[in-house]
Amino acid sequence: MNVCTSITLESFDNYHFIGRTMDIEYDFQQSTLCIPRDYLWTNRYDKSFHHNRYAIIAMGCVVENHPLLADGMNEVGLAITALNFPTYCVYEQPNSNSISAYDVVLQLVGSCKTTQEAKQQLESCAIIDYPFNKELPLPSLHWMIYDKSGTCLVVEITKNGKKIYDNPVGVLSNAPTFDYHLMSLHRYSGLSNKNPASTLWGNYKMQGDGVGLGMMGIPGDFYSNSRFVRASCLREFSNTNKNKEKTLSNLFHILDNVAMISGVACCNNFHHIAIYTCVMSLETGTYYYKTYDNSSWNATSFDRMNLNKKNITVFPYFNTPTIHYYK
Repeated sequence: MNVCTSITLESFDNYHFIGRTMDIEYDFQQSTLCIPRDYLWTNRYDKSFHHNRYAIIAMGCVVENHPLLADGMNEVGLAITALNFPTYCVYEQPNSNSISAYDVVLQLVGSCKTTQEAKQQLESCAIIDYPFNKELPLPSLHWMIYDKSGTCLVVEITKNGKKIYDNPVGVLSNAPTFDYHLMSLHRYSGLSNKNPASTLWGNYKMQGDGVGLGMMGIPGDFYSNSRFVRASCLREFSNTNKNKEKTLSNLFHILDNVAMISGVACCNNFHHIAIYTCVMSLETGTYYYKTYDNSSWNATSFDRMNLNKKNITVFPYFNTPTIHYYK
């Protein structure tokens, strides 16, 4: 079971970023992938063939020549993150246009330019429970979709059907459902980045004695709703996003505040950690990531790739710490 958080952020000069933590108890042979334009892949449910319209950079793995993607973006600036959605996820029944949940990222970033195009595709297809093979059971998922206009959507499928939400806060975590998370923010509407003014109780004057008192009460645990609230609050008050470089750094810092630390969350004797944290820059077409053991940023960008080659490029996954010593 993974317990991830995804966040969007926009710079003051209109660069758009989306990032996520991948908090899970195991590696899944993940690497950064570049999937070229016109790449041919097969829908394993109905055996239909699909060609990517756009090139993709993503984090995932390749199994039997099929890319399985946890998150990714395309060359025209659409990005998607897939997050765990336990307990509430109930996939749809197949119809004449069905796709397995593990192919949602591949399908949408391969063929859609905007969130609106993605929404139109999602409204007409059924996302179904169809495992890739016996060794790869299908996880329960929901998705956050973002484009260069700043439009953000959340897609969830429950016993009540498929819902596509507008996401006004640019944050997604795990269960419960997205509407619950949004409603929960009302309880924290008093949080502020400013210290409260001094006040009198009777004749006793009270005054804050330290910076940060306005954030008193922000949840600090790693439960899904607590991470959603914490991420939403930090995103709202982050104010160093004057350019793309500062915004990139700021988003990594916000994600660090919701990333799982080894030992703090144990489920069924498995310890969840943030095996990687990534940020995608939609205007520059750059995919950045760092790992739990290697906090240096690693990057891949479309302008360095041959987007018309026939095969998927699998890049090395840099997990060894990089330390720069002074001479």
